Amino acid sequence: MSVVDDMRALTAGLAEADPADTEQALALLADGLVAARVCGLAAAADRRWKPRQVNASAVEHNLAWHLAAAADRTQRIALPGRDENTPAFSGTAADAAVETIAAHCRAAAPFALAAGQSCPHWPARGNLLHSSKLWRVLAEAWAGRRPTFGKRP
Repeated sequence: MSVVDDMRALTAGLAEADPADTEQALALLADGLVAARVCGLAAAADRRWKPRQVNASAVEHNLAWHLAAAADRTQRIALPGRDENTPAFSGTAADAAVETIAAHCRAAAPFALAAGQSCPHWPARGNLLHSSKLWRVLAEAWAGRRPTFGKRP
């Protein structure tokens, strides 16, 4: 199964999951974020997508922090970096990966909102609600509508 297929399966899983099950919701959102990161790194091998991946990276790190905080974890969610095992897409494969990320973000935003609204515990509730907005911002970063984000070394 390719990373794009994994991402599509996670997106489908959001539609079937119960957002009121906070633990499952957080696990699905975290897995989706990691998969989006891998797809984005693969798409960034195509130089057309590299600037948007840099912008998306800043949002991904922020989203990872909020999801980890919602799960009451002491450590952040580990976002993978590019290594020899990261696929490298170009052309239509890179375009498909980016569209898959955007589709996942469109599904994850309302799912995170519903999970946050049903979560009885603060600050998990607040972090889930904020992550809903960050999923939309991540889609905007990949669409090129958020060119001001930048990951500083």
